Amino acid sequence: TRTGGQCVFTYADGSCVKEWQVTGGPGNVGQRANVGTSMLCSPSCTPGASASCSLILALHGIYSNGGDQRWLMLGSANAPNFGDGFDESNSKGGPFCISF
Repeated sequence: TRTGGQCVFTYADGSCVKEWQVTGGPGNVGQRANVGTSMLCSPSCTPGASASCSLILALHGIYSNGGDQRWLMLGSANAPNFGDGFDESNSKGGPFCISF
């Protein structure tokens, strides 16, 4: 089940980074079935967009969690500190979603 899609960081041009929560799925074991997965997408990676988006899977160690990994990779567990982390320019790799 996918829920959310709210803006968690808005750029000066009005575009925003969106966050989705994904729970359940075909797996019947592991944390995703119970805890869920957080996914952040750069502005061009939204349902119905024509952009080709990369998917980054951010995996964490056994004594960590998705929130810890998000903090380590983005510098903050929450917006507004994403800054250039979601720069969509080709020199930075283009648009993407990252799943924690």
